[in-house]
This record gives sequence, structure tokens and C-alpha cells, in this order.
Amino acid sequence: MMYISYPLLNNYLNYNPRVPTPHKSSSIECIRSLVGGWIRNTFFLPLFRSMSQQHVERLQEEEDFTSTFWSSSHETFPNIPHHQEIKNIFQRTIKQISVPLDGKTLSVSYACISSRQGQAPYYNCLYVLGQFSTVYNDAMSSYPLLVAYVKAKEKDPNLPPARFFLVSQYNTVDQAHPNTPYKPSTFSELGRILSSIARALAEEWKEPLDHVLAHSIGCMVCIAALKYWSRNNLPRQFFLDRGPSSVLHLSSLFWGGRLCLPLASWTGWNPDFGNELYEFLQTASKSHQVVLFAVKQDHIFPGLANLSTSEQVQILAKQKKINLLTFSFPLQYIHHYALHSLGHSHFAAQHLTTDCQKQTFLLQQENLAEAIIRHGILHRENSSTHQN
Repeated sequence: MMYISYPLLNNYLNYNPRVPTPHKSSSIECIRSLVGGWIRNTFFLPLFRSMSQQHVERLQEEEDFTSTFWSSSHETFPNIPHHQEIKNIFQRTIKQISVPLDGKTLSVSYACISSRQGQAPYYNCLYVLGQFSTVYNDAMSSYPLLVAYVKAKEKDPNLPPARFFLVSQYNTVDQAHPNTPYKPSTFSELGRILSSIARALAEEWKEPLDHVLAHSIGCMVCIAALKYWSRNNLPRQFFLDRGPSSVLHLSSLFWGGRLCLPLASWTGWNPDFGNELYEFLQTASKSHQVVLFAVKQDHIFPGLANLSTSEQVQILAKQKKINLLTFSFPLQYIHHYALHSLGHSHFAAQHLTTDCQKQTFLLQQENLAEAIIRHGILHRENSSTHQN
């Protein structure tokens, strides 16, 4: 085993590239890759870490539940409302698309939940999953949206058919190494891959994406992709749900985490998500809508680690360039440890904080999932009318 002393590592960090040495350069890149991989797996994508047998078994249980949820040969769950209606209206399949990256070809697996009946054009939603979700183990993240669509369809049978594309950071492989998950080396690479996935989906299905919904670490990936997204294919709506603010504040949640900041900067894993979002919206068209959801007691991204508390996000909210909805729940309703993964159907206007009471995104008699579907389809219809 190779041990690297602090002075030696410090020498590498302060290495002057103007005096190139092939051997030194190779060694530096090797160390940069190792350190960057550790930061990526520690702060952002924990399923890339080695897992205990207990965790492996738990993930298998989640995959089994997801498979059962969508299986036509299994009975519906009596404790999951509208489960049968969802299975009647939607079908779920796992599909693959190819995207290019720096001379490589990546194969991306994604879940496509689509209406069984209907003609194009479809309502298309890209859902970027969080840090513990794969396309094989996640049935409940999209569940509130499907219920909201089912209810809306009952009220208006003329609603367009829908597709929900679920993507995860864990279901990508390099086609040259198909048995090994592809692990992005930098924050920017994460964004480039997602923007390529969005472009490939639009080309594959021959329809544009209507909106993007991102949860948790998915918000980070979505924000990273904004600068690489073609303005011609940019979805008109982005819903960012309970994301982090910056590595600076994330690192404070770990003992000795601040010591990792120089390493994060050196390896390309030290973004400020609030600043990235701010810079994008300074030049984005006013027709693009960004809505940010947050919970006040979020234990995963508490305090300044929460994207909603970012100084740049607060400025954007005052400039009315984003809609910021912050929710606060009493402990008797749900424990704060469950808030980060709480489904959108539990979020109602009655739970908004005082400073968000004047918002117009969420109606008094609807939940957040219903508002997302309503705005997504309404925005789409308005855009189509304008184009016609």
C-alpha cells in the first residue's frame, strides 16, 4: 500500500505546470483522480463507495419493491392510493440511449414511464433522481406526480398523454467497459453528461422536454448542466427540489470537512450551486421558469448548506427570476429526518413559511405534485398556442 505524506501531497497541490515533466504530470493526474473520486463518493454519490452486505441487501429490497410496484402479475398495494389506476394508465420500461463524451460513447439506462394510450405530442418530464436512487430502485419519487396526472386526467380527458423519464448518476457505462459503472471525474462532467442525455432523449422521442424536475443531489447535476444545454433545446421549466448550496457549506457538515475544500477545488468538485444558477439566469430568456422547493428543517442539507439559503438565490428571488417556496412542517405531522425524501403530495400551501405566503405557484386546494403537473401542462399548452 502506498502512503502519501502531507508534505508530499502539498507539493503536488502546488505543482507548477509551467515546468512540465512527463513522470510528474502522470503522477499528479493519478493522485488528482484518486482524491477527486474520494470527494465525489463522500459528498455526492455514495453508492459508488464499497458497501457492506447489509447495504447491498437493503438496495436489493428497494429494487424488488420497485419491480413489484410495476409488475402486472402482482396485486396492487392496498396502502398505496391510486396504485391500480397508475398501472392502468402507465407502463414502465427500462431503455438505453448512447451519448458521446470526449471520444467515448456512454450508454445510459433510464426508466420511461409513459401513457399506454394517446397520440403525440406527449407531455414530457425529465426527473433527475437523488443520491441514493437508481432507475431500478425508485418507484415512489415519481408516484405523487403520476397520481396528480391521473386525477387531472379524470377531470379533463383531453389532457395530452405523458412521459416521465427517470435518470440517475449510477446507470451509465462506457461502452468500452460495459460491466463497470461510469464515474464522472468532475462536477462539470456530470453536467455535460446530463445535457447530452436530455438532447438524446429529445432526439430519440422526437419531442422536446417540457420541464426538468431534480431532487437533492439531482439539483446539483441539473445546475451543472445549464451552461452546456443548447438554448434551442432548453426546457422552459426547471423545478429544483431540496438541493445543496455549495461544497463550502456541505463540508461543514463533516468533521474536518473544511480541510477538504482545497482538494475539492483542485479536483474540480468545489462548485457553488447558487452562484452557478445566478450566472445562468442573468442571461436566460424570461420565458424560462425556475422554481425552487425547500424545507426549513432539512436534516440532509441544513442551514447554509440548503440551496434556498444561498445569497445568490435570495437575490434571484427578490429579482423575481425564480419562485422560491420554503415549507415548514410540525414534528407531529412528520419527523424532520423524513423531510428530505417526503413525497410531493404532502406539500401544501398551508405548510409554506410566512415569507412565501404571497406566492402564486401553489394553489390553496392542491398539493405540490398537482401544481407541478398543472404548471407543466399549462405551460406546454400556452407555448404550443404561441407557436401556432
